[in-house]
Amino acid sequence: MRISFGASSAKGTDVRRRAWAKYTSLLGGALDTAPVLRAFLRPVQAGLLVAAFTLSVSAQTFLAELKMEHDPGKRAEKALSFADELFDSAKTNYHSGDIHQGDIALDNMTVALNACADSVAQANKTKFYKKAEMKVALLQRRLSGLMDDIGVTERGWAEQTSRRLEEIHSKLLDGVLPK
Repeated sequence: MRISFGASSAKGTDVRRRAWAKYTSLLGGALDTAPVLRAFLRPVQAGLLVAAFTLSVSAQTFLAELKMEHDPGKRAEKALSFADELFDSAKTNYHSGDIHQGDIALDNMTVALNACADSVAQANKTKFYKKAEMKVALLQRRLSGLMDDIGVTERGWAEQTSRRLEEIHSKLLDGVLPK
């Protein structure tokens, strides 16, 4: 099917150009691919920005939620579950190539685990120490597996997080096995 926009004379060419301009303006006026590509990438960039903002807001919301919990045992359990969720988020980010967001998630994970260790020390009960120690040991093994999966140049923050997890783990072991 052929669409005719006018006659083939010089005057007809002008009519065709105006018709083509009107037609493309209805489509957004994109004659080259750059505006189309920008229009496509704009929602993707916005989605990444929203994800980063959500992760930072969720960490702030979580810390506020932890402070509102009065029972140190429940506070420690919430911190452990949040640390586990953050590790899953970091792993997803590292595998998708978003190293910066993975680093942020690992940093928030260590903040949650430090809050857990503080809550366990406040509760001063062996069962909370043991549960937290076992969960941190599991996170250490998972982090070791993650560091094997990611490239050497991308491991910087993950290695630092591994050292922090060792410190938290030893602090929890000191609480379980007092001297």
